[in-house]
Amino acid sequence: SMSSKDLQAVRYVEKLIQCGVSSLKIEGRMKSAYYLATVVSSYRQLIDMIYEKGHLEAEDIEAIEREIRKAENRPTGPGFYRGIPDESVQLYVDHDEIVTQEYVASVLDFDPFTKTAVLQVKNHFRPYSTLEIFGPNISSTAIEVGKITDEDGFELEVCNKPMQIVYTKWDGPIEKDAMIRKIK
Repeated sequence: SMSSKDLQAVRYVEKLIQCGVSSLKIEGRMKSAYYLATVVSSYRQLIDMIYEKGHLEAEDIEAIEREIRKAENRPTGPGFYRGIPDESVQLYVDHDEIVTQEYVASVLDFDPFTKTAVLQVKNHFRPYSTLEIFGPNISSTAIEVGKITDEDGFELEVCNKPMQIVYTKWDGPIEKDAMIRKIK
């Protein structure tokens, strides 16, 4: 089979802004909410950095590319940004589409007085592990999660029931609808 790699234009956004482009389209029709949240958040940070600093350093671009790679499930390429694409931006063989970092929970609520997060399980994860949270107003941040309980207050050894509501103490940035992923 043959298809093109997903477009990844992080290195070209600064030049596009300089040329007067004021709107970008991020393809998401066949993508997961996790992928879209990661990519949209990353491009938002990128654009904000360009307007804030006036110019991006190589480490800024690399940090955004690393963030996007956490949600990629297929190879990416520059499309037409470097001229007429050659065979290097095509996928000619079957390939596994595996997300590099797994989305495991979303934040339903947070009680600032008890510092308790209410999470909805999306994929398998364990208490007493390091997870990463990100959201519209939160840059990717590693968090040590401790004891996790179910709705009846029973301590869980594993969170492996999709859509289950769980509770845990949360010490770090958090906001409703933020996403939580495993760190690999």
